[in-house]
Amino acid sequence: MRGILAFIVVIHHFVLLFYPKLYYGSYDLKDYETAPNSLNLLIANTPINIFMNGNWAVCMFLLLSGYVLSLRYNETNDIKVIQDSFFKRYFRLTIPVLGTVLLVFILYRLGLFKSTHYPRTVPEFAFGKDLFTNDLSFLNSIKMALVDVPLYGNNTYVPVFWTMDIELVGVLLLFTFIMITHQIKHKCILYVLFMLFLMYIGKSYYVLIFAGSLLAHYQDAIQRYSNKKIIFIAIFLVGLFLSGIPNVSDEALKHTWYAFTIGWSKISYMYVHFLSCILMFTSFLVFGGLQKFLTTKPILFLGDISYAMYLIHLPILFLLGSNIMTSSKGTTHPFMLFVYCSAAVIVSSYLFYRAIDKYSIQWAGKISKKLFSRED
Repeated sequence: MRGILAFIVVIHHFVLLFYPKLYYGSYDLKDYETAPNSLNLLIANTPINIFMNGNWAVCMFLLLSGYVLSLRYNETNDIKVIQDSFFKRYFRLTIPVLGTVLLVFILYRLGLFKSTHYPRTVPEFAFGKDLFTNDLSFLNSIKMALVDVPLYGNNTYVPVFWTMDIELVGVLLLFTFIMITHQIKHKCILYVLFMLFLMYIGKSYYVLIFAGSLLAHYQDAIQRYSNKKIIFIAIFLVGLFLSGIPNVSDEALKHTWYAFTIGWSKISYMYVHFLSCILMFTSFLVFGGLQKFLTTKPILFLGDISYAMYLIHLPILFLLGSNIMTSSKGTTHPFMLFVYCSAAVIVSSYLFYRAIDKYSIQWAGKISKKLFSRED
């Protein structure tokens, strides 16, 4: 599933860079009023957009992190599993981040980003206009990778870094919570109270980490009702419908399927995605066919390179796609451009995975063991 989610993020950024109207629908209210059922608006403002909805994919990614990281602990009830993971987490995340920062630093120093200037003439759609323009020194880039990104989610260097502090600090909070509540059998209410507290202090995305852990905690209870397929199909369809809520003005929203959300605050857009992911993932736990599909070789391959793909895809898309569009004066067919860019991203991600990410888990374990091992 990680591989599929990472690829959705790739599609999301590809569309934002080169065909943003496909994602946003339109900034012209007249388009909503005169042709609300046009293909462009249907793709942008219905559940079809799940295939290019980066925010939804990130939400599901965070939920999945909490689920996977809690699963072995729940199966064994061994607190040492959490303690071991606690010390590895920083190094596991940061080593590939450092590799990504150094890659972007080298590409910038070679002047490759400066020569990339595919025109984006509509101001609202100018996603790529200010990408990779930061002129950092080597030492500052190292500091960014080791401190600013994992602790604060600083994404001024690479936009996808905004999730890194959630994946580090949020997960470490989860591990701390699990260790504190280890002896408590019925802790659902504690999970809920802590998630409400996280929302109150403005750490809403952390909630997904805890929601994933809670689903792992109650996985067996959920699967006992797996024979009630119709219920879980309904849960999946509700979650799928909610995944498509567009992030547009209320005036435009009233011409979409989601007019019932008019007047909700912008933050509700985020929470609707939260609910969508929780509902859909709950249904995934009982869909045996989906689980078999997710263990096929091509999907497992995407899963292996998913972290690498998430980290490095944007500079690859930006460099290759922009140069192709510039050299062809924008005449390259969208599908062919997507094929070229996707192939480059997958190959680059595989190389990054083999060179850095594959060994980051091993290095994280060794570093953690050396730093935190204690004599009996």
